[in-house]
Amino acid sequence: MARKKQVGLTYAPQDVDIHSDRKIRRLLTEFGATGYLVYDYVKCLCYKENGYWIKYDDGFCLDVADVLKSGTTENSVLEILKGCFRMSLFNAEVFKVFRIITSKGIQERYLEVRKNETINPDLDVINGLRYKKEDLSTENDDLVHKEKERKENEIKEKESKLFFALAADWDFFAEKNSKAKILEITEKRKAKLRKRLTEPKFDLRKILTIADKSVFINSEKGGWFTFDWVIESESNYLKVIEGNFNQNQDVNSTNKNNNNDRYTALERELEDGFRSA
Repeated sequence: MARKKQVGLTYAPQDVDIHSDRKIRRLLTEFGATGYLVYDYVKCLCYKENGYWIKYDDGFCLDVADVLKSGTTENSVLEILKGCFRMSLFNAEVFKVFRIITSKGIQERYLEVRKNETINPDLDVINGLRYKKEDLSTENDDLVHKEKERKENEIKEKESKLFFALAADWDFFAEKNSKAKILEITEKRKAKLRKRLTEPKFDLRKILTIADKSVFINSEKGGWFTFDWVIESESNYLKVIEGNFNQNQDVNSTNKNNNNDRYTALERELEDGFRSA
């Protein structure tokens, strides 16, 4: 039986002065030794898998990081690969069209070992690609897409954790003071929270700490004080921070000072639309 032809290489030559190469120096300057480690490993994958190229997929960066360890992560591998394309250590044009990693140097060394072989014309960067640069579609640039997707997911994850923490703070306050707990962070609430979190003075834990000490807020007349009311507007929670509801006496008692007049004014304000939840 004929032996199956081996596609990849078991070894590949390398210049002894590779570290004097300007591109490699730039790689080391920007990413350090980890940058070179990732570049060299991906280059070896090209030789090993298909002789002079390797296919890029969604799990590629994670797989590289998992093998190399040494503090590398999926995100750091992604950034290094982007740098390699930017520095022309790998060919960006081929990648944009075929999602394949290769380079002129890799192809030249492949042909040194496999003298009777040829390079696929679609991937041949030694003799020039068959298509023009203006024909390249940037829509297929997986690195750009993956980076954008990663950042979006990272923001969503951080946002989700923050919303959960805020809801937990409210529920702790609500349980202690017989207020309604949060059943769901709806899209409407998320929109309000995003707005509030851009305001320097919004600190829910501080707001609730102050509210916890307010007899008025935690009395039968304080039913208007809800999570939705707090996050509805800046003016709402600032009233709490500024102490508008800081009355420590029993709101059901009567006295001759001006406190009752103040409560009456506040209640009137609530009835006239101060409550927005």
